[in-house]
Amino acid sequence: MLEVVEAMPEEKFNFSPESLNIPGADYRGVRTFALLARHVAASGRLSPVTADVAHAFDHYGQMVEYLRMNGIVPPASRGKPE
Repeated sequence: MLEVVEAMPEEKFNFSPESLNIPGADYRGVRTFALLARHVAASGRLSPVTADVAHAFDHYGQMVEYLRMNGIVPPASRGKPE
């Protein structure tokens, strides 16, 4: 998860899909990238282990989409250096 957070440039931490104004899409009130990262970090300390893993994967997928919406290839999708 840390790699995903580090992949997003600091100036884009306040990004949310709501700012894209996509016709027909309703992203009102969704968390910014920064709020997602903070939420995942906080929930890791509060949730039972099994629920925590599933919850983190949900948010990981959302954060990966935020990276892609900003033209950033997620770390797990990048080729490995040879």
